[in-house]
Order: sequence, then C-alpha cells, then structure tokens
Amino acid sequence: MPILRKVINALAFLAIATQITSVAYAHSPTVAELDAGARATGNRIDVAERIGDSIFRTRWAAQVSQISANALGKHVIVGVRVWGVKFHHPISRGEFLNEVASLIRTAFAAAPEAEE
Repeated sequence: MPILRKVINALAFLAIATQITSVAYAHSPTVAELDAGARATGNRIDVAERIGDSIFRTRWAAQVSQISANALGKHVIVGVRVWGVKFHHPISRGEFLNEVASLIRTAFAAAPEAEE
C-alpha cells in the first residue's frame, strides 16, 4: 500500500503543477481586445469584436464608442459609432473626415464579409 500512496501523491502533484502552469501562461487580453468586447453590439458579435480589436489597436483622435455588426439573411451590415464632440486631441474637420475614412478602411479590412 505505501507504493500506491506514493504513486497517487505523485499523480496529484503533477495534476496540480499542470494546472498552476497553465494558469500562469493563460492569455491576458490586450486593451484592444477588452475594448472590442465591451463595445461590440448586434447579432454578429463575433464580427463586431474582430473589427473592434483591429480598430482599438490605434488611439484615434475621435472617440470610437461602439462597433455594431448585424446579419440580415446573407448580408452583414457594420456600424462604427464615433463621437464628433469628444476628441482625444484637437483635430480639424478635414482630419476628422480622414480619420473616419481610415476607420471604415480598417473595419472592412477586418471583416471583408461586411457589405456596408
């Protein structure tokens, strides 16, 4: 019996060590991933989060508050809500329009299945 007890203790130790090691190497989400999850809406959350993860990797002058993705049949429609008054730093109207265009390009690059 003492040998069986040693084997059980050794197996228990290995099981605990494996769990501790896997927790230590668990994936810590990035700020972009956290923002993407918190700001995603619609019936295609997976698409909204993918777009958000891509968009929130950049600190835009305009405040991006929400990414929505909705499917209707085979169509996927995406929305990127941007505050036009709460900027992270001052920008001109032209810079704002360029930033909106960049947000749209980033959204389509992250979700090529989106139609509009």
